[in-house]
Amino acid sequence: MKKHRLSAFFAFFALASTGPGAQIACASDATATPPAPPKLGPGSTHYACASKKMWMMGEGDKQYWVFEPAAPAPNSAPVIIFNHGWSAMEPGPYEGWVDHLVRRGNIVIYPRYQASLTTRADLFVESAAKATKDALARLTSEPGHVRPQLDKLAAVGHSAGGMVAAGLAAVGQSMGLPQMKAVMCVEPGKSWGPPRLAIPLADVSKIPASTLLLTVAGEHDMVARDIDARRIYEEARSVPKANKNFVMLVTDDHGSPPLTASHFCPISPTVQRAQSGGVRLRRLQSASGDGGRFGAAGGQFGRSFRSEYFQRQIEKLRSSQPGVFVESRDDSAPVANAVNALDYYGLWKLFDGLTDAAWYGKNRRYALGNTAEMRFMGRWSDGVPVKEIKVVQ
Repeated sequence: MKKHRLSAFFAFFALASTGPGAQIACASDATATPPAPPKLGPGSTHYACASKKMWMMGEGDKQYWVFEPAAPAPNSAPVIIFNHGWSAMEPGPYEGWVDHLVRRGNIVIYPRYQASLTTRADLFVESAAKATKDALARLTSEPGHVRPQLDKLAAVGHSAGGMVAAGLAAVGQSMGLPQMKAVMCVEPGKSWGPPRLAIPLADVSKIPASTLLLTVAGEHDMVARDIDARRIYEEARSVPKANKNFVMLVTDDHGSPPLTASHFCPISPTVQRAQSGGVRLRRLQSASGDGGRFGAAGGQFGRSFRSEYFQRQIEKLRSSQPGVFVESRDDSAPVANAVNALDYYGLWKLFDGLTDAAWYGKNRRYALGNTAEMRFMGRWSDGVPVKEIKVVQ
């Protein structure tokens, strides 16, 4: 079993880095540059808080990280459960997105739910639920924390985490969690393929009708494809069509660097140390002032995972916001960052709008209903609109 899972893991990254998305990422020699982040509204860098506080508890598949908004720290805040992709057992690969969510004024809980590559996938949802319950209990009872607003809970997840997010929305209440008011499953997978490697999907027909639901696929996701994103949308039959959509991020190579909607477009490291093809990738200080250090969960595996992970992410690192970081063979120089318009006009905007709509009754047009605001992806520097989000259903 371990050998099969390890083989699948490395095949997973090899496929992602050599598929059509990677070819597209090298195809453009245009001079137009990608959009800057919006200044206001969902997906923007208009933040309520300047930094975050991080702490970690637990071990193995019950381990979790908690990020609390700070500077200023609110008395209480909504809660987002952020569910990682296969083997991303610590938050570093998603640091940019986590930072964005926390600085908007949310508490973020990052359950590990995967002690190792051999952890049974049918235990992921249960482990995530137990870790979340423990985190909520500590936030509620221990002094010095931002108190969780238990009536404002949401789940988001990428890849395997998309399946976990759907599971928490469907069966989390039966495990003692409050209802997820919003859930977004990003490139979820894979319930299909060899049974020994499949990640089971919970009975999503149990997702409450009042939950707002988005499922997201990537046009050039050669790993999860659109199979489970479509399946979750269609099988969540209790959720009326007015409260859900299935959308697709679209690749656009009009300018340089191109925007490639591969399986790894949700990844947002603020830069991890690794070595790839002579190009050294160095972790930089995060904008929140915490040094970007999330700990070393996973020990030697964690280190080998990070090296392999970033070795396979050259496509995404090269599809980054220009002028922020550059690639370098000098270990003292900065490198490419992995956040671009697919993040702040795509995934971040969609989820911000979804949670705003679920919790506050505003900004629904940025997340649901096939509106112009929902589809809009910004403009290249020459004024040409980036290819819009495709609302499939």
